[in-house]
Amino acid sequence: MRFKADLPDMLLEVHQTFVAQRVADVSAAVCAALEGSGLLALVQPGETVAVGVGSRGIANIAAIAHATVDRLKAHGAQPFIVAVMGSHGGATSAGQTELLESMGVTEATMGCELRVTMDVQAVGRIPGGPELHQDIHSAAANHTILLSRIKPHTDFHGKLESGPAKMEVIGLGKQRGAEMMHAYGTSGFQRFLAPAARVYAANTNVRGAIAIIENAHEDTAEIVWLAAKEIGTETEELLLRKAKSLMASLPFAAMDVLVMRELGKNISGTGMDTNVI
Repeated sequence: MRFKADLPDMLLEVHQTFVAQRVADVSAAVCAALEGSGLLALVQPGETVAVGVGSRGIANIAAIAHATVDRLKAHGAQPFIVAVMGSHGGATSAGQTELLESMGVTEATMGCELRVTMDVQAVGRIPGGPELHQDIHSAAANHTILLSRIKPHTDFHGKLESGPAKMEVIGLGKQRGAEMMHAYGTSGFQRFLAPAARVYAANTNVRGAIAIIENAHEDTAEIVWLAAKEIGTETEELLLRKAKSLMASLPFAAMDVLVMRELGKNISGTGMDTNVI
C-alpha cells in the first residue's frame, strides 16, 4: 500500500476497559438453565431431543453443546445434534457437518449423533409473508431446542435481530427458509420474525432455546433459557438490549485509517462486526 501522507509526530497507545461480566462455569450455567426451564418435565425418558447448533463462532459453543447433551442424557433422553445454519456450508449436508466439526462439535466430542440434512418440511405460513420450514431431523424428534447467541445484526436493526427467532426461520428452515425470508429484504426480518416465532411455537416441537450473550471480550457473559412462547417477544428483545450494552466499541467517532487484525464469516456475516466498526 503506497500513498503520500505525513506520518504523525507522535503515536499513543489507547487502552479500553469494558464490562467484564462473564460466566465462570459454562457447563454449570447450561445445567442451571435447563433445570430451571421446565423442559425436563416435558421430556420423558427415551424421548429424542434435537439440539440445534448454528455456524457462527460462538464462544464456548462446544462446551455449551456438550453440557446440553450430557444433561439431557442424564435425564434419560436421547439427544442428537442438528445443524441449524440456513444455507451456510455451501448449502450441503457435508459442508454443514464440516462446519460443526470445525467448532469442535463432533460425534466423538458430543457423545451423540450428528444428523445433518438440507431437507425440510413446511410448518406454516405467516399471513402476508413467507412459508416457514423445519429441518426434517428436527421435526422427527420428540423435542427440539436451539443453542442461540443473541446479538445485534450487521444488516438490519429492530427489536429482534440475531437470536432464537431468526434461528428458527433461517437456521431450522435451512436453504429454503433463507431464500424465502431474504426474498422480502431486510425489512422482512423486522416485520416477520415475531409472528414467525408464534408459528414455530404453535406448530412445531421447538420447546425453547438456550440463549447466550457475549461480552466485549467475546466470552460468555450470560446463559438463560427462553421458552418457545418467549422467543420473538419482549423477553428476547430485552436480552438483545443487554447484548448491545456489553458490546465493544471504538474509542473514536472518526478515524482516517483502521487496520484490522482478523476478518472472517466466523466472526460476522460481513467479515467484521459493523456494529462495532
